[in-house]
Amino acid sequence: MRVTAALGELQPHDLLRLYDPMLLSRSAPKWVQVSPTRSVWVVVRRAAAPDGRISVGVRGMQRNQRWTTTVSVPDVAQIVTPEQLVYRIGQLRSEMPAAQALVALRGQLQRLPCGGGRPAAPDLN
Repeated sequence: MRVTAALGELQPHDLLRLYDPMLLSRSAPKWVQVSPTRSVWVVVRRAAAPDGRISVGVRGMQRNQRWTTTVSVPDVAQIVTPEQLVYRIGQLRSEMPAAQALVALRGQLQRLPCGGGRPAAPDLN
């Protein structure tokens, strides 16, 4: 899934932080709680997207809360790959179930050969 030279090659499951948290509020379902003061993260999907856009998904607290959309390439502020997430566990909000699971598995995850030769994603901050 080639996007642009600036973003590198995005892969499904990469996490993207958007510059403007309100980007999703215009068309998102009500369960997508967007706050202008909170970072918004979305996950890259396998689905095709028009040129200059990235197919992304948002998952809510409930299993049935899944929403898909596309975002513009310039709207991406930061990329975190699943491999990089292992080393950022301490930066996650602790009330998130996914963060709690990662904390519980931290030792095991850090012993895995993460990265598999995949170059580090650029930090666009």
